[in-house]
Amino acid sequence: MSQRLSNWDDLRVFLAVAETGSLSAAARQLQMSQPTVGRRLRALEQDAGVRLFDRVSNRMELTEAGREVQRVAAPMRGTADAVERRLGGLLAGEQDPVRITSTGSVAFFLTQFLPELMTRTGGIPIALSSTKEPLNLARREADVAIRMRRLPVDGDLVSRKLATLRFSIYGPAQAPSHASIIGLPKTERRPSQSGFLDDWAQGRPVPLRLSDVFLRYHAVRSGHGVSLLPCWLGDADPGLVRLMPPPPELAEDVYCLYHGDNRAFAPVVKVCQALGDVFRVHAGLLAGERGEPRRRKRREGPSSATRRGRPGRALT
Repeated sequence: MSQRLSNWDDLRVFLAVAETGSLSAAARQLQMSQPTVGRRLRALEQDAGVRLFDRVSNRMELTEAGREVQRVAAPMRGTADAVERRLGGLLAGEQDPVRITSTGSVAFFLTQFLPELMTRTGGIPIALSSTKEPLNLARREADVAIRMRRLPVDGDLVSRKLATLRFSIYGPAQAPSHASIIGLPKTERRPSQSGFLDDWAQGRPVPLRLSDVFLRYHAVRSGHGVSLLPCWLGDADPGLVRLMPPPPELAEDVYCLYHGDNRAFAPVVKVCQALGDVFRVHAGLLAGERGEPRRRKRREGPSSATRRGRPGRALT
């Protein structure tokens, strides 16, 4: 491999293909077109003078030479990303926003308190985006990430717990006792939630499964059944009733993270502090502390003593 490599961006493409195993997935990660990724990869192989990938069963498999390049190039990417982060912090102007990435539900929750957040940040511009796939802080895809459940174990990340998010089962105030169960797909990333709903149904059919929390919310609100919702969302709707206390096993901690290279970058640190303040003030909403289960009045059915039994009995 005596040829000189002319473009670091080609190595970025190489690493993305090596990690994802396909041109299309690498293109999505890099926000490039697939033909551009293929062209960059061919240019790198021409510069290197060796074949770096074999196509095996619709996957891009590293050759022996490719594995050696990956071993050397991966630390180089970390260094280049660190330089970009540092330059970004040094060169950022007053109008450059701090980019926050979160799930759709957390982003929606935050929009209710944007004036408060902006006041606490002192007017630092903010760009809030919601994505299903977490953006990579080390690669400058975002400045601040709000994540739930598990923290990343790799990389130099500064983390702060913001709050605990709790869930419960909600239904329309006038829903019949035999209301349908709106479940979660069994392939959902939150298998505990899907399994909990199925257990709560006690063998009753689950005719509809929706992965998106807002789809479930609107389905419940439209009278299609009962389902699991974040307490802050279900409790805020006067047309819904909570059918059980929030199960402790479904609670999820919410964290704010930023890359360690931004420890000295005041806007990022201040935004994280402001997020912590906003979540602290409204922690009761997220934890479901402002609305105990409201029992529906029924003329017939199980006795009140029975309804105080297992959670699933409320709708049998």
